[in-house]
Amino acid sequence: MSASAKRICIHARCLALALLLAPLGCSGFSQAPAHRVDELWYPEPIPEAWWPERRTEDLEQIAAAMPRVLYEGGDAAAPDAPAGPDRRLPRARVALVLPCGRGLIRGLRPTDREGVVLRPSDPPELHFLSYLPDPRPAAELAAADPLERADPSGADCALVLDVPREREPRGLVVSLEGPCFPEDGEEVLDELLERGFLVLRVQVPGLVRRPERLEIRGEEDLGGAALAAAAAIDDQLAERAYAVEATLGFLAVRRPDLPLAPLVLMGCGLGAAAAPAVAARLDGAVDAAVLVGGGANLFEVSQEGEGVDGIEVDAGWTGLSDTQRSWLSELYLAESRLDPYHTSRFLGRTPVLVFHARLDEVMPAWSGELLHRRLRQPDWVRVLGDHEDVLEEWVERAEWVADWVEEAVAR
Repeated sequence: MSASAKRICIHARCLALALLLAPLGCSGFSQAPAHRVDELWYPEPIPEAWWPERRTEDLEQIAAAMPRVLYEGGDAAAPDAPAGPDRRLPRARVALVLPCGRGLIRGLRPTDREGVVLRPSDPPELHFLSYLPDPRPAAELAAADPLERADPSGADCALVLDVPREREPRGLVVSLEGPCFPEDGEEVLDELLERGFLVLRVQVPGLVRRPERLEIRGEEDLGGAALAAAAAIDDQLAERAYAVEATLGFLAVRRPDLPLAPLVLMGCGLGAAAAPAVAARLDGAVDAAVLVGGGANLFEVSQEGEGVDGIEVDAGWTGLSDTQRSWLSELYLAESRLDPYHTSRFLGRTPVLVFHARLDEVMPAWSGELLHRRLRQPDWVRVLGDHEDVLEEWVERAEWVADWVEEAVAR
């Protein structure tokens, strides 16, 4: 029986079981074993050489050379540049550019069609930009303009900071929001805001920076394919970790009045999968985490998850055998440094609340169960439904989640 046929049979059995259990309730809660956070277990930090490279030299020159007005059609250096077929009216002015961590934090203020700043009292919209190593020869780079030397890592990471309006801030929630983040997820964040937590929203794009195609024509190609998949996924996980690290450094400098601890990570879907890598980068600064619909072994997720695209395996007309697919998955885990299968150990002694859908097909249910095991069986809400159902359950329990967060950071 082929792998796809086996998956269909498993899904059919799960659906039949779900129909039998439906009258018993839609969700259940399992508390973490008492010994989970009591054991003395401190993971060694990930060596710096294992983190994907970024350009960190000349960031000051790049910041100084950045244009001060952004246009809808791209960056432009002259704020009074005339409108025309090749030059559109300004969309935003750059309020600040500050080197932080592995990249730059850039703040934008929206403008009207005349370039007048709108809502000047509001904080600027923030973006994190990092730069990949430039492969050009050193002599060519030395003669190039700083902006030409900069090789952006891809789509920048959007950041939004919400500050409680009616009470003193008491801590920070970092919300890692993937493509499937629900619109009504605001209810959970609003509940935490009302209780005094700062909320830093970090937009998490797709699984990889750009689509990766793995050509496999024989078993001798499996090792190279696994290495390419691990490099592509680790690179994107690292980008989210670099963005959070840089933003916390930025806030420490620009807003020393805001408390950055206790710090809570919250993620949905790919955001939940990125949370362990963020925890690894922050090296012990995370006090609690809430992970909704996440998973581990992201290469396998990319092959089985619905809508989790980015890595295509081209194995010719014969395809991969079940044995070859299993080998490829094992080789990927051996090559990866930042997959949550590995980085979950950095949340091993941290209070963690996991929301898991037993019939999830976006982040396949087995991957969520694997993540729970790698996290050493933390608090677990299991929902008898799919990915949308687990997100809905998380939202409906907004007050309960906020209670859990408050109790977790008080331990």
